[in-house]
Amino acid sequence: MMNLERAAMVGQKTEKELTAKGLAIRASGLRDSLRLLLLPTLPVEALEDEQIAGHAVDLAQAVIELRAVRAEIAVINRHLGA
Repeated sequence: MMNLERAAMVGQKTEKELTAKGLAIRASGLRDSLRLLLLPTLPVEALEDEQIAGHAVDLAQAVIELRAVRAEIAVINRHLGA
């Protein structure tokens, strides 16, 4: 593999790793928010259903995107021989 091509792939990998880190932080924050919204001591009537649903959808999307980015990183790693 040419050095220029390898350097480009390393740059792509670094970008994707930063994206993955951001998605992981976002997913963690949404998970923690959901936990607070779903405290077992809260009466069911007090649950904020729209906020819970919104966070759940956002969390699912972040996890899907995170898995996709990690799969892309794995492909780059294979090409780099890592």
